[in-house]
Amino acid sequence: MRIVTQLQPRFKWWNLGYAILCFVLGAWGAWDYWVTIPARLAAANEYEAAGEASNSLQTLQGTRALTAEEVGRYESARSVLDTYANAPPARPPAYDSLLQFWVYFIGCGVLGTPFVLWTIVTASRKRISLEADGSLIIDGIVISANEVTSIDMSRWMSKSIVTIQTQQGSFLLDDYKHLHVNLIAGALAQRFFPGKWTETATVIESASIADTEAE
Repeated sequence: MRIVTQLQPRFKWWNLGYAILCFVLGAWGAWDYWVTIPARLAAANEYEAAGEASNSLQTLQGTRALTAEEVGRYESARSVLDTYANAPPARPPAYDSLLQFWVYFIGCGVLGTPFVLWTIVTASRKRISLEADGSLIIDGIVISANEVTSIDMSRWMSKSIVTIQTQQGSFLLDDYKHLHVNLIAGALAQRFFPGKWTETATVIESASIADTEAE
């Protein structure tokens, strides 16, 4: 029976979720960098300038009468101070804009989003099949059954990864990325380690017990 892999749904949806998260964080970083932080900085500058003007004019008023223009400036400064009376604007820290730009906008948005999407694209393009005659076709490379020399199952139970050794080189198959890798791994494991693995690449318990007792 021919076994053909395809993109794992969980791999696709998890990475789409990561891509959306990266995009949202990037958009948040851009909004903060170009809108929120400048607005906070402008408010802090306005508040500080109003405070300095108010103090200066109050001091001047102790020495002489204020002119009409100075009275208008004083009232304008007091109006600004009254606006922020309940919550004086804090000047944003210098690192805030750097963090929002480089970490969130650039790191997550500009770099992270396309990187995660490209991971999905490259994984979806990978084609692996085990033919009925025992030959493998991996990304267009045809490997006959007698060219497959072994399969490394040491990382299968912990990471769902197998390495197929062939006369044309080594090929890594990842069940997290591709559906039906377990069937290919099971078929090859049964060929090279008869009696120890099932056709779905799970360990046969009786074989494990026998191996342990033999040791």
